[in-house]
Amino acid sequence: MAMIHLQQYPISNSPCHKLPAGGNIRKPKTTFRQFSGTCFQHAGGLPLRLFSAPLILAVMVATCAGWNAPPAAGQDAATFNPWDQKDERLTDMVFEAQKFESDMKFAAAAESWTNIAEYLAAKHGSDSWQVTNARLAATVAHKQTKMTNEQVMMATEMKRIQSEVRAAIAQKNAKGMLEAQAKALRIAANMFGPDSHIVADIRFKKGQVHHQTRQFPQAMDEYQSALNLSQKQLGRVHPTIEQINSQMGKLLREIRDFDRAIQHLLVAEQLAAQLYGKSHEAYAVRVNDLGVTYYQSGNLTEAIRHLRKAESIRLAKLGPDHEQLAHSRLNLGLVKLQQNDYSGAKNDLASAAKIFQTRRGHRDDLTLYAKSNLATALVLSGDVTTAESTLSQVYRDKRKKLGHRHPSTSKTGYQLAVLHARQGNYESAEPLLVEALNTQEAKLGLPHQETQKTVKAYVLLLERTGRPERAAQMKDKIRIADKARKPEIK
Repeated sequence: MAMIHLQQYPISNSPCHKLPAGGNIRKPKTTFRQFSGTCFQHAGGLPLRLFSAPLILAVMVATCAGWNAPPAAGQDAATFNPWDQKDERLTDMVFEAQKFESDMKFAAAAESWTNIAEYLAAKHGSDSWQVTNARLAATVAHKQTKMTNEQVMMATEMKRIQSEVRAAIAQKNAKGMLEAQAKALRIAANMFGPDSHIVADIRFKKGQVHHQTRQFPQAMDEYQSALNLSQKQLGRVHPTIEQINSQMGKLLREIRDFDRAIQHLLVAEQLAAQLYGKSHEAYAVRVNDLGVTYYQSGNLTEAIRHLRKAESIRLAKLGPDHEQLAHSRLNLGLVKLQQNDYSGAKNDLASAAKIFQTRRGHRDDLTLYAKSNLATALVLSGDVTTAESTLSQVYRDKRKKLGHRHPSTSKTGYQLAVLHARQGNYESAEPLLVEALNTQEAKLGLPHQETQKTVKAYVLLLERTGRPERAAQMKDKIRIADKARKPEIK
């Protein structure tokens, strides 16, 4: 089965996923494979380094949508915002306001944020999201000039909670994250009100942790609450609104509620166009997300249209050798396999494999994944010789990288054996099948579908090489496994 690669960025900006092995050498029933990000990080552009002030709530509000650079190529727009870093005056003004907060000079901080809001209104318009952020920061700084002793203690407690959050992030401890976020939520609601954008931000982070741990109902509740509150406080055209809609769409896609997923992802795409422009990589990410979702919903026409659009943006913006272009071409190639466009799939997958190999090395997971699927396209387009050479190299690289007893290595060994057998080269196919079968029985168990495919291929080889008794023994194995997999219903 040729697996479709889903280029989706995890919450963390650093890769924390492993790719699956490539597909079988046969006409594929193509499915998308989703990355399972397991890293935890603040979303919404809240760098941990900014939480060093004594009263971190001031910093949390001042940076609630981030005072960061635009997303670089390959980074998710969800975690970044398009501030103009060439504007040195703005950079200095923001630094000054944050310094006042760090020094607990909240009256001065409130005045600085008010000046920033006026400056941004002249530059972006009074209704811009940048002005909204600055005004909210000014409001919170002003509130902190009137903090009671009890509220000061709460803010101090929030700083301690932030240490808990950092520890939970380092340990990838979802339970610890949720416990710390629950404490922060109570304090924020007490200090700023249950409908504040700070509460919305914490709810969104809680939703992300639930999402990562596949607690989908809880995640959706937190996302929806965060969206409702954020729209009231931030307006509808804001990076935070774009990010929440994107995450809701991805969650709904995971539970296969495609109609609602597409609704949210269309909102995210439209907002990304307004916030970043249609030539930006951040917009290409959202277009790609839609392409993936349309594919999973069975709408191949819209899938190809969106994936091609993402590819064209990346080619124009990033150049012909960029890794993000390789992601797009990998996606396109695998969808084309499903459409029986084997020539087109071969071209896209070859391009993706070449870029990944240049950028990541010939034994990188993405390189091997692209090459495995390229071999599928080559076989289906009739170029068996090149397919055999490509798959042989993948098999050698996997043996060196993962070892011969790894399930991914055995899967590629099975694919290569089938390719040899199809050409009548049973002598080369048999040791590959035996090795694959031994590994799969040990690692996956006999009832596993991958093991069963290898057993059936081996039975066919035994029959064609004149060993019916041994083939009958292997068939008995299949029957025993089937019985174990399908217990009798009484």
